[in-house]
Parts: sequence; structure tokens; C-alpha cells
Amino acid sequence: MKLFFNFSALLFLFFIGVSCSNDDDDPAPTPAPVIMTFDAVLTPVVGTGSTASGNATLKFNQTAKTIDIMVTHSGILPIHGHIRRVDGVIAFPFPETNTSSIPIILHFTITDDQIAELMANHFHIDLQTEAYPNGEISGTFIKSSNG
Repeated sequence: MKLFFNFSALLFLFFIGVSCSNDDDDPAPTPAPVIMTFDAVLTPVVGTGSTASGNATLKFNQTAKTIDIMVTHSGILPIHGHIRRVDGVIAFPFPETNTSSIPIILHFTITDDQIAELMANHFHIDLQTEAYPNGEISGTFIKSSNG
């Protein structure tokens, strides 16, 4: 009987130790990214007389501090493009190889200062062509939604 009691006590302690082990605990879950969407309607730059048009969508991943941009256009063959701040400083130049595709797809890392500009609707997108090297169509990114 004493042997049975000792064996039961050891078995009980073993099960407590196994059930309290941290080996099988799940790691902390990765937080879901927080995404904000900004849209821009691209219209002809004043004085060009162009009939071209386009749209741009910017997805801001607040968690990763990145932006993904998709630009569609019609009526032009862009040779350059960029996103600039309201003061005219270029924040994100487009790689030359990306401007000839439809849609134009881009990915950038964004700084805290650039985030402040974006949130204030101070980012403007421009597409340039051979005929209009200073910009044929452009538009301002405006926050449209979260998610």
C-alpha cells in the first residue's frame, strides 16, 4: 500500500510538471498590419491641353512603414513619374523601368516625416511624357479608407 501511495504521488508530480511546461505555449501572435488607403485622380496639368487621365491608389502599411502604389493611366506613354511633396520636393521617384507598364506598381519604405506629409494630404503624383516633360497628368493623394 505504501508503495502504491509513493508511486501515485510521483505520478501526480510528473503530470503537474508536464502540464505546466512552457514548451508547448504558442508564441505571441504577429500583429495584423494596419493599412490606410489614399487615392488620387490624375487629370491633365493646366496648360497642357492633354486629354489623358489616370488613377492612383496608395496603400500605407502603418505596421511595416511601407507604401504600395498602383497607377493606371490612359492616353499617354509616361517616361517619368514621381510622388512629390506639396513644396515640390520629390519624395519617391519612380524607377524608369516601371513607367512603361500598365499598371505601374511600386513599393517604398516611408519615414516618419513622410508619414506626416501623407496624413496631411501633401503628396502629389505626376506622370511626365516626351511631349510634357514637366508633367502631363497629376493628382493629390487623399485618404479614402482604413483597410
